[in-house]
Amino acid sequence: LNYTQPLLAGFKTDNQRTALRTQEIQGQITDIQLATQVENINAQVRMAYWGLRAAIEQIEIQRQSLAQAQELLEQNRMRVTLGTMSELQVVQAEAQVASAEQALLNAEVQWRNQELAFKSLLVSGPDDPLFMATVNPTDLPFIEETDVDIQNAIEVALEQRTDLRQQRQQRQISELEMAVTRNNVLPDLNLSAGYSLRGVGGNLYERSGLGGDAVLVQEGGYMDGLTSIWDRDTPTWNLSLNFSYPVGNRAAKANRERARLQMQQTDLALQRQELSVVTQVTDAGLAVTDTYLQFQAAQRSREVAERSAEIELTRFRVGAATNYEVMLAQNTLTSSRLSELRALINHVNAIAEFERVQRFGG
Repeated sequence: LNYTQPLLAGFKTDNQRTALRTQEIQGQITDIQLATQVENINAQVRMAYWGLRAAIEQIEIQRQSLAQAQELLEQNRMRVTLGTMSELQVVQAEAQVASAEQALLNAEVQWRNQELAFKSLLVSGPDDPLFMATVNPTDLPFIEETDVDIQNAIEVALEQRTDLRQQRQQRQISELEMAVTRNNVLPDLNLSAGYSLRGVGGNLYERSGLGGDAVLVQEGGYMDGLTSIWDRDTPTWNLSLNFSYPVGNRAAKANRERARLQMQQTDLALQRQELSVVTQVTDAGLAVTDTYLQFQAAQRSREVAERSAEIELTRFRVGAATNYEVMLAQNTLTSSRLSELRALINHVNAIAEFERVQRFGG
C-alpha cells in the first residue's frame, strides 16, 4: 500500500479536479440555457396567441364598421328617393362602404397571416394536421389592475434570473481557473507513506559447518508464504517528504496573470448584467402600469366615440347633421375600438413580460 499527499501544489486543487468541476458547472449552465429557451418559446407562443385573438377581434370591429356604413348608405338612398337629399351624399356613403369593405379585407388578411405565424410555433412540420386546420382561440384577455412591486421584482430577478445565474456559474469557472493557476506556481512538497508485506515459503534447510551439506529441517511450500503474509510476520513501513521547485516557471506565472484578468472581466460583465436586469425589470414594471392607464384612456375614448356616433346618427335622422359628420363620427368610433383592442393586448402582454423578466433572460 502506498499513499502520497501533496502539501503545497495539488493540496486543494489540481488540473484534473478543476476539469471535473468545470464540466459539472458547464452542465448546469446548459440546463439553465435550456430552461431559458423553453420559456422564451412559451413567451413567443403566448404573444402569437394574443396576436391571433386581436386579429379576430379586429375583423369583428371592421364588420361593425361596415354594417354602420351600409346602414347609412341605405338611409341616404331612401332620402334621395324621397327627394330630401342629393345624389352626392349617396356617393359619399358608397365611398364609405367601399372603404369599410377594404378595411375588413385587410383585417382578414392580417388574421390569416397571424394564424400562420401562430401555427408555425406549434406544428412539427407541413404534414401536421394542425397546419391545415383553422385555429380559433377561445380564451379572452382578462383585465384587472395589477399591483406592481418593482423593488420586490428586482430582488427576485437578481436572485433567480437565468442569465445572472449563468453569469455567476461562469464566474465559478473563472474562480476554479484562478485557483488552479495559483496552485501551478507553488513548489511540490509531497508526503509519501508506504506499507508492505512479504512472505517466504518452501523447504527449510540447515548446513552443518562451513561447506557442509544442507540438511532438510522442515518441509514447506507456497502456502507458507501466503501464511506469512496473512500473519504479517515481516511488515515494512516507510515515510518520506519530497520537495521540488521549478526554476523560472514563467509559463505558470503568465497563466496566473491571465486568469486574474479573466476574473476581473467576469466581475465587470456580471455587474453590467445586473444593471441591465434592473433596467429591464423596472421598464417591464412601468410598462404594466402605463399600459393599464392607456387601456383605461382608450376605453373612455371608445365610450365617448360610441355616444358621439349615436348622437350624430340621431341628428342626421332629423336633418340636423350632415352625411360627412356621421361618417366622421363612425370612423372615429372604429379607430377608438381598434385603439382599445391594441391597448388591451398590450396590457396583457406587459403583465406576462413583467413576470417573465423576473426569472428568465434573453
